[in-house]
Amino acid sequence: MNGEEAEHVLSELGSSKFSVSGSGWLRATCPFARWKHSKGQDLKPSFAISIAPGNVSHFKCLSCGMKGDMLQFAWKLETMSARKHPELVAFIQRTNTVSLASIRETLVKGTYAAPPPREVAGISLSVRESKFVPVELPIMDEAVLDAYVRPEGAVLEYLIVKRGLTEHTIGAWDLLWHPNSRRIGIPIRDCQGRLVAVSGRAFSDSQHPKYMHSKGFHRDYYLYGEHLLVEQPGQVGILVEGFFDVIKLWQFGYDNAVAMFGSYLSKIQLEKLVKFFSRLIVVPDGDVPGYEAADRIKVQVTPRMRCRITPTPPGYDPGDFTLEMAEALLGPAPGRNQATGT
Repeated sequence: MNGEEAEHVLSELGSSKFSVSGSGWLRATCPFARWKHSKGQDLKPSFAISIAPGNVSHFKCLSCGMKGDMLQFAWKLETMSARKHPELVAFIQRTNTVSLASIRETLVKGTYAAPPPREVAGISLSVRESKFVPVELPIMDEAVLDAYVRPEGAVLEYLIVKRGLTEHTIGAWDLLWHPNSRRIGIPIRDCQGRLVAVSGRAFSDSQHPKYMHSKGFHRDYYLYGEHLLVEQPGQVGILVEGFFDVIKLWQFGYDNAVAMFGSYLSKIQLEKLVKFFSRLIVVPDGDVPGYEAADRIKVQVTPRMRCRITPTPPGYDPGDFTLEMAEALLGPAPGRNQATGT
């Protein structure tokens, strides 16, 4: 195999730091690094491709473990990068005396077919999309909730008087109290209703941080309230920032509201929104950061579905709305019965 030709192709794929070993290997940084290496880069040449005359062309990476013949190299690269590499195919054809037709036939037959999509946090992702996502996300044992008690006394008064929640709503969302940490417990569930975390909300202003999540919780993979969503054609979704925003809107009958645990929308959260809704209404917190976050989200969402922003009055969060304010901004609630019985 021609080492100069191999170096040219690898250079086109982003490899560098070339050297040739005495045993007939061209070494370089790994072209798979951005997908397979832990930090997305290969700091020292871990990749090698055989260039010794008469040898069958093959490759290996000592860091990520990728290896195989050149046909596998082309297929794996195209599967990961979602790009065609005509130079690479031509290179394989020349160095392996394999016809282009047979390469295409082999790929069509699926000899090196891409793995099936992975189910991640309730949605289907390709291998390329899920490369940085744990395949097995932690699910919590329901027994962890045994450490919590039902709110009463000052805690119940806070939820009813300060937050404007009814006892029916408090029970429906399973809001709890942790006596040891003195925090309000908010269970978080995935699309299948499985417990994935418990968030502890500070009860007093002196407690920091304001929210504490269960250890290992991947909050970018979930939407708060997703466990109550049902896939329906043409459904309009409401996206807010916080837990109590979702709960308060649900109490008013807006059973299509979810929160993103902050002001940034992750790719997986976006995929979930697309899964459940055909249109989206973003209701930000009524401050400058909230309005800026809404603008960012609209830019993210618009290529996938229709999206509009409903400005919240300055100084208000959706969790501060009265029923009259909610209906004036969002229109009639689709399902008041589950929260109010009307």
